Parts: sequence; structure tokens; C-alpha cells
Amino acid sequence: MTQTDHDVSNTDNEQPNIPLKVLRYEAFINETLKRDLANTMDKLDKLHQHILEYMNLEAILNHIIDANISSCLETKFDLGCNFYMNAVVPDTSMVCVDVGLGWFVEMPIPEALDVIKDRIQVLEKSADELDKRIITIRAHIRIATEALGQLQGLSSDNLATRT
Repeated sequence: MTQTDHDVSNTDNEQPNIPLKVLRYEAFINETLKRDLANTMDKLDKLHQHILEYMNLEAILNHIIDANISSCLETKFDLGCNFYMNAVVPDTSMVCVDVGLGWFVEMPIPEALDVIKDRIQVLEKSADELDKRIITIRAHIRIATEALGQLQGLSSDNLATRT
């Protein structure tokens, strides 16, 4: 190895490996941050669906109270995918409510309304936490993207000064 070959290799080793850093930032953004963002947004969507279901149940129970329906309620039941079936509720004094963790409890309508209001508050707090997490992840994506842009700008500046 000649002296000039040794000088060129030292110069290359002293400079940061910018293409490798660019690939690492791109991988971090695409494989970690964007995946986390998508997962968190899916969780938030599911949470909003649960909140909407509880709000619909609350509206139905309030309608039962306002209309003073105490026996034989005829309704349509959603089997899924907007496929409905006729249903008859013989006694509307008691309802089953999901109180969380897959537990359903049969209770009178006034008590069910209290449980539903509490459940909605808990779910809304969880939704607020997920909103904050989404904002944080988006900020991290923006910071990483700016760092990536700076690295790419730095590499093009280095090429311009060398030529």
C-alpha cells in the first residue's frame, strides 16, 4: 500500500458513514414510528367505537324511560354487517351491561345508566391518552424526518465541496 492510498482511506474513515445513517433513520421511521402510529390509531378507532356503542345504549335506555316502556319492547337487533333481525324484549326493567373485561351484569335501567356514564368517562380518558400518544409519535416522525433531511443535505454539501 502506498502513502497516497493510506491517506485516502484515512480520509474516508474519518467522515461519518452518511448513507448508512440515512438508511437507519428511514428504517426507524418506517418500521418503528409509522407502525406504532398505525397501531395506536387502530386502538383509538376501536375505543371510539366502544364509546359510540355506550352512547347508543344510553340513548336507547333514556328512550325506554321517557316512553315509559315497561313490557314487551319490539325492536331490530344488528347481527353484524348491518344485517338486522326482529327481536322482542318481554321485560325492559332489567338490562345486561358490559362493565369491562368481558363481564356483563344484569341491572335495573337507572343503575345501568350510571354505569354507562362512568364507563364512557373511563373510555374517554383512555382516548385522550391515545390522542396524546399519537401526537407524540407524529412529533417523533417529524423530528426523525428533519434529521434525515439534514443528513441528506449534509451529504450533498460534502459532495459539492469535494468536486
